[in-house]
Amino acid sequence: MCEMITARAVVEWHPLTMQMMTFRATEKPRSVQLHSVDPKTMAEAVRIIVGEGLADHVDSNFGCRMSAH
Repeated sequence: MCEMITARAVVEWHPLTMQMMTFRATEKPRSVQLHSVDPKTMAEAVRIIVGEGLADHVDSNFGCRMSAH
């Protein structure tokens, strides 16, 4: 499991981020938790991860906003 990978870094093919998503051959299932506030960036990052076979599961984290009352 890779936690809190920024979707923008995946879309930009940031070297450290791509390295963080590298799993050993014996690690299955492979899961990545993506974080973003932009649905379009998230969608593109998922397309990259799926298209490159980088993970078996993608967890989408759009964060949470607390509203002041």
